[in-house]
Formats: sequence, C-alpha cells, structure tokens
Amino acid sequence: MPRTPAPEAIAPPAPALVAAAPPRCALQSLVLTPAGGEPATVCMDATRVQQTGSVRRYEIGAADADGWRLAVDTVQRRATAVTLRARDGRRYACEAGACAAAVQVDERASGQARALVLSGLRLAAVGATPAELRLDARLAIPPEDQLPGLACSEAGVTMQAADGSSQRFCGQGGSGVELADDGQRRYRFEDHEGRTLRIDVDAAERVTGVDWAGHGCRGAACTGVGTHSAEPANALAQRRFSFGRTALYAGTDHARPVLVLDGTLVMPGQP
Repeated sequence: MPRTPAPEAIAPPAPALVAAAPPRCALQSLVLTPAGGEPATVCMDATRVQQTGSVRRYEIGAADADGWRLAVDTVQRRATAVTLRARDGRRYACEAGACAAAVQVDERASGQARALVLSGLRLAAVGATPAELRLDARLAIPPEDQLPGLACSEAGVTMQAADGSSQRFCGQGGSGVELADDGQRRYRFEDHEGRTLRIDVDAAERVTGVDWAGHGCRGAACTGVGTHSAEPANALAQRRFSFGRTALYAGTDHARPVLVLDGTLVMPGQP
C-alpha cells in the first residue's frame, strides 16, 4: 500500500510586538519627545526650590544614565527661563516669551498638591546638541510654608481664587507708605516674588481701596477689611490691617469676585 505522507509542520506564530510600558516612577517623571522621535519617560527626583531676590528657581534631577537636570526660573509665577541638561553635555533651553505660555504654577486649594506644569514646552538645542526637544510634566512643588525662608513668620493673608486655588501672602513686613495730596495713604506690601498688595486709607481711618495683581476693590465694595493704629494721626506709625472674606474683583465687574482675602498684615513703624 502507498504510504501517506506526513503532514507539514506548521510554524508557530511569531510573537506579537508589544510596546514597552513606561517605567513606574517612585516620585515623578518627565516625558521627553525629540523632534521626529518617540516620547520617553524619565523618572525624576523631588523638586527643590531656591529663591534669589524676585527669581524663584525650581530644580529637578534624574538618577538615570543620562543624568538629566531641569531648571525652571520664574518671576511672579511667570517662566523666564528653562534649561534641561544631560550628563554628557547635551543642553536645551528657552527664555522669556518662548517659555511662558507652556509653563504654569498650579496653586491648588489647601490640602491639595501644588505643581509646576509643563505642557508641550519646546526647548531649542544649544550648541552642538541635536534637534529640539518637547517637555511634558506635572511636577510636585512643596507648599510655601515648607520652603526655607519663605514661610510667613508672623502675620499673613490667604488668597482664595474662584477656581479653588489658594496662595499665602506674607508681606515681608511691608515695603512703605505713600502720602497723597488728598490725604490718602497708600500702604504697600511686597512678597518674595516682588508682587505688591496696596491698601488705601483715608484721613478718617477707612480703607478705601485694595489692589493686587490687577484685581481690587474700591469704596463700599471693600468689605471685611479694616485697619488699626495706636497713633491714627501718624501715617508712619505701626499699623495693622485685617481681612475677613474681603473680595477683590476684575475691573468694575463686582458680580463675581476673583479673589477672597483672609488674614492679617502688619506695617512696621516707618523712620
């Protein structure tokens, strides 16, 4: 009888190609995307903060083989420069307007995380570094009161925004008082970032205006704020300002407050 040929062996299917999952990072991460390339996730250490005059620098390093180090400089929460360096000398950077739109300091309500947010930030190559690089990240930053030298040592004001975010204003002991010809006194407080809170007081010891970063209140709209001095007639004497749910508005639109202030500021006696 003729022999039946053995069936041909069927080769096992080739294993499917599975994209590598991004690494699990213990603290936080950056996503780096080179021009024309694929995004790569880099695990980063905790964010460190330094304050020099009005410039606040956020620094984050990586313990990977490339040794990436990111530095973000801000003035009044607006990015003025961003630099990313690798251990082998590669360097990427942007300055001023090229950075600002893609970098935000996200101030959340009390008890929630504050973050430095980079959204599609494009950094130009410096020197012989190839191509440009895009950064995306949400990097945790510590609360103001946990930063060395930046916490309010005594009095301070909490500013609560309509979106639920909040910030703490210390005032740094006041920066001065201006005496106007109409009898108005304008008291100024500045914070570590050079931002100014101005409070106007008339000759009858009434607060007639509060201004902060383009927002404010005037006259009867300035509710919940008062001032006290042991020497009312002396504009240069020590003076206390108290805020209790004081609303600040955008322009003349008093229908919806932009910020609500609570707390106390003390202007030291002026020489």
